[in-house]
Amino acid sequence: TLLNTPRRIFWRVISANSRSTRYGMEFLQWFREKHPKTPFVMLTAKTGALEFNKAKQAGANYFLMKPLLPDDLKLRLKGIIDTLAD
Repeated sequence: TLLNTPRRIFWRVISANSRSTRYGMEFLQWFREKHPKTPFVMLTAKTGALEFNKAKQAGANYFLMKPLLPDDLKLRLKGIIDTLAD
């Protein structure tokens, strides 16, 4: 797959965490091991502090709560990109 390509460089990653599985968190942990400096945005419907702390500990740089309207998502991502540019 594209993620297994050794020379692939990622500028940023946006991933969703599912309520029914742990795939989002597992992907974050796997990705963070291979790309420790790439900004990672986790989208989730889970609202608890425990989930937020798990994502931060696993290496998420940003944590956004779903649902997000497209315009809200656009503004928040723009803010993240602006922060990274500083």
